[in-house]
Amino acid sequence: RLSALLQAALQEATNRTRAHDAGLDVERYETITEPVEVAERVIDGPKGVDDLTLAVAMFGLIASMLLPQVFGQLTLLSVVEEKSTRVIEVLLGHIRPRTLLTGKVLGVGALALTQLAVVVGGLIATLAATDTVTVPLALWRYVPAMAVSVVGSLAIYTTLFALLGSLISRQEDASQVMLPVFLPLIGGYMAGQAALFGSANSIVSRVLTFFPLTAPMLLPVRVARDAIAPWEIATSLLLLATGIWLLIRLAGRVYEFTLLFTGSRVGWKQVAMFASGRSVR
Repeated sequence: RLSALLQAALQEATNRTRAHDAGLDVERYETITEPVEVAERVIDGPKGVDDLTLAVAMFGLIASMLLPQVFGQLTLLSVVEEKSTRVIEVLLGHIRPRTLLTGKVLGVGALALTQLAVVVGGLIATLAATDTVTVPLALWRYVPAMAVSVVGSLAIYTTLFALLGSLISRQEDASQVMLPVFLPLIGGYMAGQAALFGSANSIVSRVLTFFPLTAPMLLPVRVARDAIAPWEIATSLLLLATGIWLLIRLAGRVYEFTLLFTGSRVGWKQVAMFASGRSVR
């Protein structure tokens, strides 16, 4: 910036000297060099985003992907451990499978949110202490979207990982059942990055905003980019809440049949039968 200012000043001084040598007075020179006012009207132009909003949106995107991945796998391994040690048999003698599932999801989610709150609190305290960054008011409308997305992502993926944990009896088999969950999780993260640094109004971004497994990654990014309508936010949140409710009911029904299964992994055909309320031999 300093270099550009110095070059402009030197150029202006040189031009005035040349105009004086050519016999032009100051008024005629200023008339000739007066800037031309050009009216601009942008049609469907890209909306910019400041660096701070970009950084916070990236933080929310990573949190919506990383927290469910880490704590979801912990949930899966805890379910497998309970089955292998027969602790699950004692628990099912006192509480219902769906209650056990709901409590596990709430407990793991509370732990994840507590750790996230510690990190966010430290960042806010640091910014407040240094007083070197000015937080724009428009950034605060992004915070609720980020919070809802992180909570929704934790709820839906922790439930999925708990469901997958009930299908196996050994921790060595965990990698065989986690791929169907990792695909939408990683896919949503990549789509969120594309919406953050590219077009947030593409067809892919808009469609994935309404899909419960990818909405937690796309919704906060599009809110940060100011590229989403209020009805899209309401519809996305409604579909996300409905998806979590249906998944918990489905997982609770499968839980009733798979928690006491030992030995080989429960197949997807058997899972479909359990989900429909039928048992298999």
